[in-house]
Amino acid sequence: MKIKSIYIFTILSFAFLIPTSAQEKILDKSGKKPDWITSTQRGYIIGAGTLSSSLETAKDAAITDVRKQITEAIAVQVKSVSESIITQLMNNEETSLTSSFNEATSSQTANRDYITGVAASKIEAYYWEYVRNKSNKNEYYNYYVKYPFSESELDKLVRLFKKKDQELTDLLESLLAVTENYTSVEEIEQCKAQLEKLVPLFIDERKNKAEVGIETCRSLLNSVYIANNGSTSEQIRYTLQIGNKIVKCAKKPQVRANCAEIKNKSYGNEINTINFSAENCYDEPGNYISVHYRIGTKYVDKKFSLDATDGETELKLLGTIRLSPEKGEIVLKITSKYNTPTDITSIELSNETLGLHLYKSITETISGEGTHNITLSVDPFEIQGEYTSAELNGFIEYKAKDKGEQKSLRIYRQKAVFLK
Repeated sequence: MKIKSIYIFTILSFAFLIPTSAQEKILDKSGKKPDWITSTQRGYIIGAGTLSSSLETAKDAAITDVRKQITEAIAVQVKSVSESIITQLMNNEETSLTSSFNEATSSQTANRDYITGVAASKIEAYYWEYVRNKSNKNEYYNYYVKYPFSESELDKLVRLFKKKDQELTDLLESLLAVTENYTSVEEIEQCKAQLEKLVPLFIDERKNKAEVGIETCRSLLNSVYIANNGSTSEQIRYTLQIGNKIVKCAKKPQVRANCAEIKNKSYGNEINTINFSAENCYDEPGNYISVHYRIGTKYVDKKFSLDATDGETELKLLGTIRLSPEKGEIVLKITSKYNTPTDITSIELSNETLGLHLYKSITETISGEGTHNITLSVDPFEIQGEYTSAELNGFIEYKAKDKGEQKSLRIYRQKAVFLK
Protein backbone atom coordinates (compact mmCIF):
# COMPACT_ATOMS: atom_id res chain seq x y z
CA MET A 1 0.00 0.00 0.00
CA LYS A 2 1.27 3.48 -0.83
CA ILE A 3 1.44 5.93 2.04
CA LYS A 4 -0.87 8.21 0.05
CA SER A 5 -3.67 5.77 0.79
CA ILE A 6 -3.33 6.58 4.46
CA TYR A 7 -3.78 10.28 3.77
CA ILE A 8 -6.88 9.63 1.70
CA PHE A 9 -8.33 7.55 4.52
CA THR A 10 -7.56 10.32 6.98
CA ILE A 11 -9.06 13.05 4.83
CA LEU A 12 -12.24 11.06 4.21
CA SER A 13 -12.53 10.42 7.93
CA PHE A 14 -12.44 14.14 8.65
CA ALA A 15 -15.59 14.64 6.62
CA PHE A 16 -17.40 12.83 9.42
CA LEU A 17 -15.27 13.75 12.42
CA ILE A 18 -14.86 17.53 12.00
CA PRO A 19 -18.09 19.45 12.69
CA THR A 20 -18.95 22.22 10.24
CA SER A 21 -18.39 25.81 11.28
CA ALA A 22 -22.15 26.32 11.27
CA GLN A 23 -22.47 23.75 14.06
CA GLU A 24 -19.50 24.82 16.19
CA LYS A 25 -18.32 27.96 17.87
CA ILE A 26 -14.59 28.12 18.61
CA LEU A 27 -14.04 29.24 22.20
CA ASP A 28 -10.25 28.86 22.22
CA LYS A 29 -7.50 27.54 19.96
CA SER A 30 -3.73 27.08 19.75
CA GLY A 31 -3.35 29.50 16.82
CA LYS A 32 -4.33 29.90 13.22
CA LYS A 33 -5.92 26.77 11.80
CA PRO A 34 -3.28 25.22 9.46
CA ASP A 35 -4.02 24.02 5.95
CA TRP A 36 -2.43 20.58 6.56
CA ILE A 37 -5.45 19.48 8.61
CA THR A 38 -7.61 19.09 5.47
CA SER A 39 -4.99 18.60 2.76
CA THR A 40 -2.76 15.77 1.62
CA GLN A 41 0.72 16.05 3.13
CA ARG A 42 3.22 13.79 1.41
CA GLY A 43 5.47 12.09 3.96
CA TYR A 44 3.10 12.75 6.85
CA ILE A 45 0.19 11.17 8.67
CA ILE A 46 -2.49 13.48 10.03
CA GLY A 47 -3.94 12.19 13.27
CA ALA A 48 -7.16 13.52 14.82
CA GLY A 49 -8.55 13.35 18.32
CA THR A 50 -12.01 14.93 18.49
CA LEU A 51 -14.91 15.39 20.88
CA SER A 52 -12.63 14.95 23.90
CA SER A 53 -13.37 16.25 27.37
CA SER A 54 -9.81 17.50 27.98
CA LEU A 55 -6.89 18.75 25.96
CA GLU A 56 -4.65 15.88 27.11
CA THR A 57 -7.27 13.29 26.19
CA ALA A 58 -7.66 14.84 22.75
CA LYS A 59 -3.88 14.76 22.23
CA ASP A 60 -3.68 11.09 23.24
CA ALA A 61 -6.53 10.28 20.86
CA ALA A 62 -4.69 11.99 17.98
CA ILE A 63 -1.54 9.93 18.66
CA THR A 64 -3.68 6.79 18.85
CA ASP A 65 -5.17 7.69 15.46
CA VAL A 66 -1.65 7.91 13.99
CA ARG A 67 -0.84 4.46 15.35
CA LYS A 68 -4.11 3.10 13.98
CA GLN A 69 -3.38 4.37 10.47
CA ILE A 70 0.14 2.91 10.49
CA THR A 71 -1.22 -0.39 11.81
CA GLU A 72 -3.87 -0.61 9.10
CA ALA A 73 -1.32 0.19 6.40
CA ILE A 74 0.95 -2.63 7.61
CA ALA A 75 -1.90 -5.09 8.11
CA VAL A 76 -3.02 -4.68 4.48
CA GLN A 77 0.36 -6.01 3.33
CA VAL A 78 1.05 -8.47 6.15
CA LYS A 79 -2.16 -10.45 5.99
CA SER A 80 -0.95 -13.55 7.83
CA VAL A 81 -0.33 -11.91 11.22
CA SER A 82 -3.18 -10.65 13.37
CA GLU A 83 -3.77 -6.89 13.16
CA SER A 84 -4.17 -6.87 16.93
CA ILE A 85 -0.58 -8.10 17.25
CA ILE A 86 0.67 -5.26 15.05
CA THR A 87 -1.41 -2.76 17.03
CA GLN A 88 -0.03 -3.94 20.36
CA LEU A 89 3.54 -3.83 19.06
CA MET A 90 3.03 -0.34 17.64
CA ASN A 91 1.63 0.79 21.01
CA ASN A 92 4.52 -0.92 22.80
CA GLU A 93 2.02 -2.90 24.86
CA GLU A 94 3.38 -5.84 26.84
CA THR A 95 0.78 -8.60 26.58
CA SER A 96 0.96 -12.37 26.44
CA LEU A 97 0.58 -12.15 22.66
CA THR A 98 3.35 -9.60 22.12
CA SER A 99 5.55 -11.51 24.53
CA SER A 100 4.99 -14.67 22.49
CA PHE A 101 5.62 -12.79 19.25
CA ASN A 102 8.89 -11.30 20.52
CA GLU A 103 9.97 -14.62 21.98
CA ALA A 104 9.21 -16.46 18.75
CA THR A 105 10.98 -13.84 16.61
CA SER A 106 13.92 -12.92 18.78
CA SER A 107 16.39 -11.80 16.08
CA GLN A 108 17.50 -8.19 16.27
CA THR A 109 16.79 -5.78 13.43
CA ALA A 110 17.59 -2.22 12.59
CA ASN A 111 14.90 0.44 13.04
CA ARG A 112 13.32 -1.37 15.98
CA ASP A 113 12.28 2.09 17.20
CA TYR A 114 9.46 1.96 14.62
CA ILE A 115 8.02 -1.05 16.40
CA THR A 116 8.26 0.30 19.94
CA GLY A 117 5.51 2.87 19.58
CA VAL A 118 4.69 6.17 17.94
CA ALA A 119 6.20 8.87 20.15
CA ALA A 120 4.65 12.28 20.84
CA SER A 121 8.13 13.78 20.68
CA LYS A 122 8.20 13.10 16.92
CA ILE A 123 5.15 15.27 16.22
CA GLU A 124 6.19 18.02 13.81
CA ALA A 125 3.13 20.24 14.18
CA TYR A 126 -0.13 20.33 16.06
CA TYR A 127 -3.31 22.33 16.28
CA TRP A 128 -6.09 22.24 18.86
CA GLU A 129 -9.32 24.05 19.41
CA TYR A 130 -11.89 24.23 22.16
CA VAL A 131 -15.40 24.45 20.72
CA ARG A 132 -19.07 24.52 21.66
CA ASN A 133 -21.71 22.67 19.71
CA LYS A 134 -24.42 25.22 18.96
CA SER A 135 -27.24 22.68 18.84
CA ASN A 136 -26.62 20.78 22.09
CA LYS A 137 -24.30 23.27 23.89
CA ASN A 138 -21.69 20.55 24.52
CA GLU A 139 -18.09 21.79 24.81
CA TYR A 140 -15.08 19.69 23.83
CA TYR A 141 -11.56 19.68 22.39
CA ASN A 142 -10.38 18.74 18.89
CA TYR A 143 -6.68 17.99 18.50
CA TYR A 144 -4.72 17.39 15.27
CA VAL A 145 -1.12 16.29 14.80
CA LYS A 146 1.18 16.28 11.79
CA TYR A 147 3.32 13.18 12.16
CA PRO A 148 6.31 12.53 9.84
CA PHE A 149 6.08 9.06 8.28
CA SER A 150 7.39 8.54 4.77
CA GLU A 151 6.76 5.79 2.24
CA SER A 152 10.29 4.48 2.83
CA GLU A 153 9.57 4.23 6.56
CA LEU A 154 6.40 2.29 5.86
CA ASP A 155 8.28 0.00 3.48
CA LYS A 156 10.91 -0.66 6.15
CA LEU A 157 8.25 -1.47 8.69
CA VAL A 158 6.41 -3.78 6.30
CA ARG A 159 9.69 -5.56 5.49
CA LEU A 160 10.38 -5.90 9.19
CA PHE A 161 7.02 -7.51 9.85
CA LYS A 162 7.35 -9.78 6.81
CA LYS A 163 10.76 -10.86 8.06
CA LYS A 164 9.26 -11.58 11.47
CA ASP A 165 6.41 -13.40 9.75
CA GLN A 166 8.86 -15.65 7.91
CA GLU A 167 10.63 -16.38 11.19
CA LEU A 168 7.30 -17.52 12.62
CA THR A 169 6.84 -19.84 9.62
CA ASP A 170 10.35 -21.26 10.01
CA LEU A 171 9.78 -21.84 13.72
CA LEU A 172 6.46 -23.57 13.02
CA GLU A 173 8.07 -25.93 10.49
CA SER A 174 10.91 -26.78 12.87
CA LEU A 175 8.42 -27.57 15.65
CA LEU A 176 6.30 -29.76 13.37
CA ALA A 177 9.49 -31.67 12.48
CA VAL A 178 9.98 -32.41 16.19
CA THR A 179 6.70 -34.34 16.22
CA GLU A 180 8.38 -36.88 13.92
CA ASN A 181 12.02 -36.72 15.02
CA TYR A 182 11.71 -36.46 18.81
CA THR A 183 14.14 -38.29 21.09
CA SER A 184 12.86 -37.32 24.54
CA VAL A 185 9.68 -36.57 26.45
CA GLU A 186 10.95 -33.06 27.17
CA GLU A 187 11.33 -32.31 23.46
CA ILE A 188 7.68 -33.16 22.90
CA GLU A 189 6.54 -31.11 25.92
CA GLN A 190 8.55 -28.05 24.83
CA CYS A 191 7.27 -28.45 21.27
CA LYS A 192 3.68 -28.47 22.51
CA ALA A 193 4.24 -25.37 24.70
CA GLN A 194 5.79 -23.40 21.83
CA LEU A 195 3.04 -24.37 19.41
CA GLU A 196 0.44 -23.19 21.92
CA LYS A 197 2.12 -19.77 21.92
CA LEU A 198 2.14 -19.65 18.12
CA VAL A 199 -1.54 -20.45 17.56
CA PRO A 200 -2.95 -17.01 18.53
CA LEU A 201 -0.32 -15.24 16.38
CA PHE A 202 -1.61 -16.74 13.13
CA ILE A 203 -4.76 -15.99 11.14
CA ASP A 204 -3.96 -18.11 8.06
CA GLU A 205 -3.52 -21.84 7.38
CA ARG A 206 -0.55 -21.94 9.77
CA LYS A 207 -3.01 -21.64 12.66
CA ASN A 208 -4.54 -25.00 11.72
CA LYS A 209 -1.10 -26.57 11.26
CA ALA A 210 -0.05 -25.43 14.73
CA GLU A 211 -3.28 -26.78 16.26
CA VAL A 212 -2.74 -30.15 14.56
CA GLY A 213 0.84 -30.15 15.88
CA ILE A 214 -0.44 -29.56 19.42
CA GLU A 215 -2.81 -32.53 19.14
CA THR A 216 0.04 -34.68 17.78
CA CYS A 217 2.23 -33.75 20.75
CA ARG A 218 -0.61 -34.44 23.17
CA SER A 219 -1.20 -37.85 21.57
CA LEU A 220 2.50 -38.73 21.72
CA LEU A 221 2.73 -37.80 25.41
CA ASN A 222 -0.36 -39.87 26.19
CA SER A 223 1.19 -42.85 24.34
CA VAL A 224 4.30 -43.15 26.51
CA TYR A 225 4.62 -46.46 28.35
CA ILE A 226 7.24 -48.32 30.40
CA ALA A 227 8.75 -51.50 28.93
CA ASN A 228 10.89 -54.11 30.65
CA ASN A 229 14.36 -54.30 29.13
CA GLY A 230 16.07 -57.34 30.59
CA SER A 231 15.52 -56.93 34.33
CA THR A 232 17.41 -59.34 36.61
CA SER A 233 17.11 -60.53 40.21
CA GLU A 234 19.20 -57.53 41.34
CA GLN A 235 18.42 -54.82 38.79
CA ILE A 236 15.30 -53.39 37.16
CA ARG A 237 16.03 -52.36 33.59
CA TYR A 238 13.36 -50.48 31.67
CA THR A 239 12.78 -48.07 28.79
CA LEU A 240 10.19 -45.40 28.13
CA GLN A 241 8.66 -45.96 24.72
CA ILE A 242 6.19 -44.56 22.22
CA GLY A 243 5.24 -47.52 20.07
CA ASN A 244 8.54 -49.24 19.33
CA LYS A 245 10.57 -46.05 19.70
CA ILE A 246 12.62 -45.52 22.87
CA VAL A 247 12.53 -42.00 24.32
CA LYS A 248 14.58 -40.43 27.09
CA CYS A 249 13.00 -38.65 30.04
CA ALA A 250 14.90 -36.41 32.47
CA LYS A 251 12.10 -36.50 35.05
CA LYS A 252 12.69 -38.54 38.17
CA PRO A 253 9.97 -41.13 38.71
CA GLN A 254 8.49 -42.24 42.01
CA VAL A 255 9.85 -45.68 42.92
CA ARG A 256 8.15 -47.90 45.48
CA ALA A 257 8.97 -51.40 46.74
CA ASN A 258 6.95 -53.52 49.15
CA CYS A 259 9.96 -55.35 50.54
CA ALA A 260 13.09 -54.83 48.40
CA GLU A 261 15.81 -52.38 49.43
CA ILE A 262 16.54 -49.81 46.70
CA LYS A 263 20.28 -49.23 46.44
CA ASN A 264 20.78 -46.79 43.57
CA LYS A 265 18.97 -45.51 40.48
CA SER A 266 19.94 -44.14 37.08
CA TYR A 267 17.43 -42.15 35.00
CA GLY A 268 17.40 -39.99 31.88
CA ASN A 269 19.01 -42.61 29.65
CA GLU A 270 17.58 -44.82 26.94
CA ILE A 271 17.79 -47.72 29.42
CA ASN A 272 17.00 -46.73 33.01
CA THR A 273 18.15 -48.89 35.92
CA ILE A 274 17.20 -49.50 39.56
CA ASN A 275 19.59 -51.65 41.58
CA PHE A 276 18.04 -53.40 44.57
CA SER A 277 18.41 -56.19 47.08
CA ALA A 278 15.57 -58.66 47.73
CA GLU A 279 17.21 -60.33 50.74
CA ASN A 280 14.44 -59.16 53.06
CA CYS A 281 11.67 -60.41 50.76
CA TYR A 282 9.87 -63.66 51.53
CA ASP A 283 10.03 -66.22 48.75
CA GLU A 284 6.42 -65.81 47.69
CA PRO A 285 4.35 -64.13 44.95
CA GLY A 286 3.39 -60.48 45.28
CA ASN A 287 6.79 -58.86 45.76
CA TYR A 288 7.30 -55.88 43.47
CA ILE A 289 9.04 -52.64 42.59
CA SER A 290 6.84 -50.03 40.92
CA VAL A 291 7.93 -47.11 38.73
CA HIS A 292 5.60 -44.11 38.39
CA TYR A 293 5.91 -41.06 36.05
CA ARG A 294 3.65 -38.06 35.41
CA ILE A 295 3.85 -37.35 31.67
CA GLY A 296 1.49 -35.04 29.84
CA THR A 297 -1.95 -35.30 31.41
CA LYS A 298 -1.67 -38.88 32.63
CA TYR A 299 0.30 -41.13 34.94
CA VAL A 300 2.59 -43.76 33.45
CA ASP A 301 3.51 -46.64 35.72
CA LYS A 302 4.63 -50.24 35.74
CA LYS A 303 4.93 -52.85 38.48
CA PHE A 304 7.93 -55.19 38.17
CA SER A 305 7.33 -58.55 39.83
CA LEU A 306 10.00 -59.97 42.17
CA ASP A 307 8.32 -63.34 42.74
CA ALA A 308 9.98 -66.71 43.27
CA THR A 309 9.99 -67.51 39.55
CA ASP A 310 12.26 -64.56 38.74
CA GLY A 311 15.03 -65.77 36.47
CA GLU A 312 13.18 -68.94 35.48
CA THR A 313 12.25 -69.52 31.87
CA GLU A 314 10.41 -72.20 29.94
CA LEU A 315 9.34 -72.05 26.29
CA LYS A 316 6.93 -74.16 24.26
CA LEU A 317 6.34 -74.25 20.52
CA LEU A 318 2.72 -73.88 19.39
CA GLY A 319 0.96 -74.48 16.10
CA THR A 320 2.52 -74.70 12.65
CA ILE A 321 5.96 -73.48 11.65
CA ARG A 322 5.83 -71.26 8.56
CA LEU A 323 8.87 -71.07 6.28
CA SER A 324 9.57 -68.83 3.28
CA PRO A 325 12.60 -70.41 1.52
CA GLU A 326 13.03 -67.61 -1.03
CA LYS A 327 12.82 -64.84 1.58
CA GLY A 328 14.80 -66.72 4.21
CA GLU A 329 12.16 -66.36 6.94
CA ILE A 330 10.97 -68.68 9.70
CA VAL A 331 7.83 -67.73 11.64
CA LEU A 332 7.20 -69.41 15.00
CA LYS A 333 4.53 -69.15 17.68
CA ILE A 334 6.12 -69.57 21.09
CA THR A 335 4.62 -69.39 24.56
CA SER A 336 6.64 -68.39 27.64
CA LYS A 337 5.54 -69.81 31.00
CA TYR A 338 7.28 -67.17 33.11
CA ASN A 339 7.62 -63.40 32.98
CA THR A 340 11.39 -63.60 32.66
CA PRO A 341 12.79 -61.98 29.47
CA THR A 342 14.33 -64.79 27.42
CA ASP A 343 16.87 -64.87 24.59
CA ILE A 344 16.55 -67.40 21.78
CA THR A 345 20.18 -68.12 20.85
CA SER A 346 19.90 -70.62 18.00
CA ILE A 347 17.50 -72.71 15.91
CA GLU A 348 18.02 -76.01 14.08
CA LEU A 349 15.50 -77.51 11.65
CA SER A 350 15.81 -80.61 9.49
CA ASN A 351 13.90 -83.01 7.22
CA GLU A 352 15.83 -85.67 5.32
CA THR A 353 13.18 -86.13 2.62
CA LEU A 354 13.26 -82.44 1.76
CA GLY A 355 17.02 -82.23 2.01
CA LEU A 356 16.50 -79.49 4.61
CA HIS A 357 19.27 -78.82 7.14
CA LEU A 358 19.05 -75.37 8.75
CA TYR A 359 21.11 -74.05 11.65
CA LYS A 360 21.18 -70.38 12.69
CA SER A 361 22.78 -68.60 15.66
CA ILE A 362 20.51 -65.71 16.60
CA THR A 363 19.64 -63.28 19.37
CA GLU A 364 15.88 -62.87 19.53
CA THR A 365 14.36 -61.70 22.81
CA ILE A 366 10.98 -62.76 24.17
CA SER A 367 9.85 -60.04 26.57
CA GLY A 368 8.01 -62.20 29.09
CA GLU A 369 5.03 -64.38 29.92
CA GLY A 370 2.51 -65.15 27.19
CA THR A 371 2.35 -66.13 23.52
CA HIS A 372 4.67 -64.46 21.02
CA ASN A 373 4.94 -64.58 17.23
CA ILE A 374 8.63 -64.68 16.32
CA THR A 375 10.07 -64.05 12.85
CA LEU A 376 13.64 -65.27 12.34
CA SER A 377 15.79 -64.27 9.35
CA VAL A 378 18.09 -66.85 7.76
CA ASP A 379 19.82 -67.15 4.40
CA PRO A 380 17.47 -68.13 1.56
CA PHE A 381 17.34 -71.93 1.19
CA GLU A 382 15.93 -74.61 -1.09
CA ILE A 383 13.90 -77.77 -0.52
CA GLN A 384 13.67 -80.84 -2.71
CA GLY A 385 10.44 -81.63 -4.53
CA GLU A 386 7.21 -79.67 -4.72
CA TYR A 387 6.17 -80.01 -1.09
CA THR A 388 3.95 -77.37 0.47
CA SER A 389 4.00 -78.92 3.94
CA ALA A 390 6.06 -81.37 5.96
CA GLU A 391 7.09 -82.40 9.48
CA LEU A 392 10.30 -80.95 10.92
CA ASN A 393 12.66 -82.00 13.70
CA GLY A 394 15.25 -79.92 15.50
CA PHE A 395 15.97 -77.73 18.53
CA ILE A 396 15.54 -74.18 19.78
CA GLU A 397 18.24 -73.10 22.24
CA TYR A 398 17.36 -70.37 24.77
CA LYS A 399 18.23 -68.89 28.16
CA ALA A 400 17.06 -66.20 30.54
CA LYS A 401 18.25 -62.81 29.28
CA ASP A 402 21.71 -61.83 30.59
CA LYS A 403 21.85 -64.83 32.95
CA GLY A 404 20.95 -68.46 33.48
CA GLU A 405 21.90 -71.73 31.90
CA GLN A 406 21.25 -72.69 28.31
CA LYS A 407 18.07 -74.67 27.72
CA SER A 408 16.79 -76.63 24.73
CA LEU A 409 13.30 -76.88 23.30
CA ARG A 410 13.08 -80.03 21.20
CA ILE A 411 11.17 -79.89 17.92
CA TYR A 412 9.80 -83.32 16.98
CA ARG A 413 7.60 -83.95 13.96
CA GLN A 414 6.30 -80.38 14.12
CA LYS A 415 4.05 -79.53 11.21
CA ALA A 416 5.46 -76.88 8.84
CA VAL A 417 4.13 -75.16 5.72
CA PHE A 418 6.20 -73.59 2.93
CA LEU A 419 5.21 -70.16 1.62
CA LYS A 420 6.21 -68.36 -1.53
